[in-house]
Amino acid sequence: MRRRSLVAVTALALPLLACTPSSEPADSELPLIQEASYDVEGACSEFSDVLTVVANGKAGLDTGRMEEQERDGWFHLATSMLERLPVEADHPVAEATATLQAVAPHDPGWFEPTTVDTAEWHEASMEVYRACEEAGHVAPTRIFTGG
Repeated sequence: MRRRSLVAVTALALPLLACTPSSEPADSELPLIQEASYDVEGACSEFSDVLTVVANGKAGLDTGRMEEQERDGWFHLATSMLERLPVEADHPVAEATATLQAVAPHDPGWFEPTTVDTAEWHEASMEVYRACEEAGHVAPTRIFTGG
């Protein structure tokens, strides 16, 4: 009886041993895996929040509701939010986001002026916006300051 059990267990285990991976996937397979796991909708939604913070900070200054120091604080918050967006994927949204992060890096000390609201910022942020739009996810800006 024991011998039959041992044979049965061995017979069942052999196919499982054949299923173990033998090597890493080829480089050509990695982008498909990365793209499939990249949360485009989440990234575009978070990017929308970044745009909302920037637009309301700018509107607050433009309407006289805040001083430059407060607006700059909101811009620093936007770069902090932007820094957390995922860019480790082979996807147009991730690639455009990485470019925007390079244009407006986050300063954890909050002492340096940001490049938010510059021509470079607007150009790079429009690339993220377009990439989100092309992926089927709109990144709206919600302005609630000043009215």
